[in-house]
Amino acid sequence: MNSQIRVQDVFGITSSVPTYTYVDRAGLDARFELLLDTDKHMVLHGASKQGKTVLRRKSLPEEQCVVVQCRTNWKLEDLYDELLSRLNVLVATETTKSVKTTVSGELKVQGEGSVPMVAKIAGDLSGGFERENGAEVKTVPAVKQQSTLSFLIDAIKVSGKRVVLEDLHYLEEDQRKRLATDLKAFYEESVFFVMVGVWADQSIFNFYNPDLSGRIEEIDPRWTEQELTEVLNKGQSALNIDIDEELVKQIVADSYRNVGLLQSLAFRFCVESDVTKWQWARKKLTDKDPLQRARLHICQELGAKYTQMARVFERGFRKSTELHVYQNILRIAVQASEAELMNGLAYSDVFDRIHKINSAIRASDLTAALNKIARLQVDNGMQRPILSYQSRSRIIQLVDVDLLFYKKYSDHQWPWLTGDDDDEAPRESMVLIEDPDFVE
Repeated sequence: MNSQIRVQDVFGITSSVPTYTYVDRAGLDARFELLLDTDKHMVLHGASKQGKTVLRRKSLPEEQCVVVQCRTNWKLEDLYDELLSRLNVLVATETTKSVKTTVSGELKVQGEGSVPMVAKIAGDLSGGFERENGAEVKTVPAVKQQSTLSFLIDAIKVSGKRVVLEDLHYLEEDQRKRLATDLKAFYEESVFFVMVGVWADQSIFNFYNPDLSGRIEEIDPRWTEQELTEVLNKGQSALNIDIDEELVKQIVADSYRNVGLLQSLAFRFCVESDVTKWQWARKKLTDKDPLQRARLHICQELGAKYTQMARVFERGFRKSTELHVYQNILRIAVQASEAELMNGLAYSDVFDRIHKINSAIRASDLTAALNKIARLQVDNGMQRPILSYQSRSRIIQLVDVDLLFYKKYSDHQWPWLTGDDDDEAPRESMVLIEDPDFVE
């Protein structure tokens, strides 16, 4: 019944497939489903909150795949260990075990003084496990042997599921390069991955491993203003409201072609307009004040994130630094135009602007900082990176368009404006990383 529809059912951030405002952008649903039936890996990448995971879940629900959420500081071995765990495959680490079979046919591997582990995998993949009571079996640590990749491939095949790697940007570049090497081996065994990450650069896995050419497809699910307007129109119909056309244009413009920001702004605008559920009589929304209040509310919500970001970039990898390379990178980004941030800042332009601020900063200092900019953000507790850098294109990309909205509507006082850039700034609960191999 329409009267049961609440505003939070229609607008707002969600990881599930939207019930009322889902829009198939430029036929992406059909393209994704087509690629699922082809012998290729898939990469979904782009700015955060663009609906990458929703797009995947629409055509590849959880019961049809095994999902691994990547974590900070993971090595490729950690990723594979987690994948085996998600597949309910536990590999023993002792060299010799005694094996006992259960009624269900699962294999209990009892180590000396260890907790019993169950290997839920078909007998032909048991790596030499015997089914006779008292038999001896030799095992080796998972993902630390040459045959591990074959074992993992077999385990994935037995599961019958597609592997999905979420938040792949948490892996450092050297680990993504290693993964690119293994992706060819997975491909040759007809095991295909879906990989999701926050970065703007195109074809990075082909760059890491040219042998993947023709074996991997990329989708960058960007939105057009027309598609975002369609999201708003569907939401209006679901709530039985009519937002003034000029206000619709402003909400779409404020979203910077990001559906997550649009959903957040639409939700808050409705709340500020006293629309919390389906309206019995169609309600016309023409007042501009609720939109302004919605903007200020979202800026308040974003404030903590950008305060943390400023402190992270201010301090870099050391407690004290003279050059403040990272803070100057952030300064250049914040001072750049909207068009520059949307299209990316060239390395040469960034260096020229930073050099005018501090002539002591060399190109080598900037390069070293940019090569670790992802690690700086992730290691210091930032949930999503805001700036990214790809050494291949030498472009600094904004992957969090919330910053554009925040720049436009907040009165945030950045450290270079207040002079508050000393080492006495409060650190709260943030853990700052010191890297002995890096000097700003």
